[in-house]
This record gives sequence, structure tokens and C-alpha cells, in this order.
Amino acid sequence: SDGVADVNAAVRFAENLRDYLNGPVGVSVSIGLGSYHPGIAGLRVAYHEAEQAYQIGREFFGLGQVTAYGDLGVYRLLYAFRESNELAAFCEETLASLTEYDLKNGASLVDTLEVYFRCDASLRLAAEALYLHRNSLAYRLRRISEITGLNLDSLEDRFRLQLALKSRRLVRGPAGQQSIAQRT
Repeated sequence: SDGVADVNAAVRFAENLRDYLNGPVGVSVSIGLGSYHPGIAGLRVAYHEAEQAYQIGREFFGLGQVTAYGDLGVYRLLYAFRESNELAAFCEETLASLTEYDLKNGASLVDTLEVYFRCDASLRLAAEALYLHRNSLAYRLRRISEITGLNLDSLEDRFRLQLALKSRRLVRGPAGQQSIAQRT
């Protein structure tokens, strides 16, 4: 059978189950799905993947999510290093100046950057999502570059910022209350 269709069907089933339990039953659940692996040994691998997808889904995306292991991409790697002081230091080095600027000035440049990346670095789409004029968004992106010292036109710098943004929730903890400095 078609593996993609099977995965999509499993995700739809899990989402329907989650919605049913959340709606009429009133129970909020998160669900992790492993990939298909044949045989008894494969069942063990699939279970481990489902458990990991559940944990990663809750950490990165919050409660009440359906998370398929095959869709996690870079999050699998980041999760493996979630307790690493090196990951915490990387986030600190990359985002501290921007976070401090936001706190000091009541700004939301970190959120702006997250939306910009979520919109695949499209000025038009990000401006629409943020309810900003394109020029206002372009100004914010220039400020982000000035504050961080990173060039958003550089693939390497963009990757660094994206990785730090994806990692920061793990470094700060699921509720976002633990600062990077508290981990050392």
C-alpha cells in the first residue's frame, strides 16, 4: 500500500480521536505517531518513535497536538540535545541581544522573526500575518540584523537564527519560564 496515504490516514484518525476526546468527552490529549516498521522488532521501533513524537510534540508545539515522527525533521535532533549546555549557550549567543532589546523597549522583534521564518522569509506573507506594511516589516528586519549582527540575506546567518528560535523553547523549558542562565 501507499506509505504516504497510510501516514495521512493515521494522522487523520489520531486528529479525529483527539477532537472526539477533547469535545464530547472533555479530555485533552496529545498523540504521538511512529512510522510503520514490519515485524515484532519493528513494533518496538514504532513504539519508541511514537513515544518520542509525543514528547517532542508536547515540548515544541504544546498540549493537544498530534505529532507524527516522520514529520519532526530537525526537531528530532534538537530534542536529543535539549539538556546540552552547548545548545543553551548557542541560543544565548544568538538571541540574547534581541530578547533583551524586546524586553527593554516593549518590542516584539523575536516574534517578528519567528513569523518571518514561518512564512518562508516572504516579506509579503509575513507582513500580512503580522498586520504590517511591507516597509514596516523591512524596517524591523533591518533592526534585527543591526541588533544581532547577523545578516538575514546570508543563508548561514538565517540558519543560525532559525535553529536558535526552534531550540529556545527546549532551552527555556516547556512553560518558557527557565532562563538560559539558570541551566549553567
